[in-house]
Amino acid sequence: MPYYGFILALFLPLMSMPKRSLLFAACIAAASGFSACNSSGTNNGSTNGESQPTSAGQSTSRGEELFQQRCQACHGVNGNLRVNNAADLQHSVLDSISIAATIKNGRNAMPSFGPTISDADLGQLAMYVKSLRK
Repeated sequence: MPYYGFILALFLPLMSMPKRSLLFAACIAAASGFSACNSSGTNNGSTNGESQPTSAGQSTSRGEELFQQRCQACHGVNGNLRVNNAADLQHSVLDSISIAATIKNGRNAMPSFGPTISDADLGQLAMYVKSLRK
């Protein structure tokens, strides 16, 4: 992850705010994609529905925990509740970058979570939201 920090430090002063958000989201998506590519694919034998640890040793259940705390009231447990016209996440076609940008910046009635969520949590939450697709 230090490599991504270097990129951000180098280019952020030169970019406008919308471009900064896209670069930030791209770095989060790339970091989450690289960690998925590096996973060993081993199974620790758990068959009770618990999330498996990622290659970084973090549980993917962190994204689910964040979703329950911040998103479930409008999007529902399965992502399709649509309270206040919230997006149906099961049928979303957004890529990881767009999901992270939407979480960070908000959209329509959805509030911005940018100031209140760490980069790592944003990546975990974006991956969980993407996993809700049917």
